[in-house]
Amino acid sequence: MKARRIAKQRKMQRVRRRCVLVDLFWSIDPETEKCWPSPESEIDQPIPRARAIAPSDEPVDVYVCLDYPLQDAVPESARESNFKARTVKDVCLEVRRIYEAIYAEDVRLGGVTADEYREKNPDYPLLNRPFGPWVWGHDIGDLAIEFIEFEWMSPTHCHANLFIGS
Repeated sequence: MKARRIAKQRKMQRVRRRCVLVDLFWSIDPETEKCWPSPESEIDQPIPRARAIAPSDEPVDVYVCLDYPLQDAVPESARESNFKARTVKDVCLEVRRIYEAIYAEDVRLGGVTADEYREKNPDYPLLNRPFGPWVWGHDIGDLAIEFIEFEWMSPTHCHANLFIGS
């Protein structure tokens, strides 16, 4: 029993050495592409490397998979992406691009934005949107990246685990 606990602790230590958490509350103005509220200097830094990975300014392969606030009907091909990125901002811009495509497809499939719903229902008190075929509850303007955990699979490839808030 003790040997299993020690093995599990060692495994968790290895995982922690591979992971780097970026703490930010990040959103981007779609018109100006300015970051809010994180300062540009912070968001433009290279993707942080885990202790076991040598620092570099070279772009890395990044994998993301979005799940919030998405319905199960969203195909994996729409919610997952592999791309090259050099900075945290590059990752955030790609995440925004993926969300914009998903929300556009939701409207194309019959979903309604929060603004459209409030026009038809002026007494509707919430800023949220009604459930659509791909998106439930939150309009795209409600979303913000609160944290990104970069999990390094190799020196040139990481998974960006996103913590999306609304």
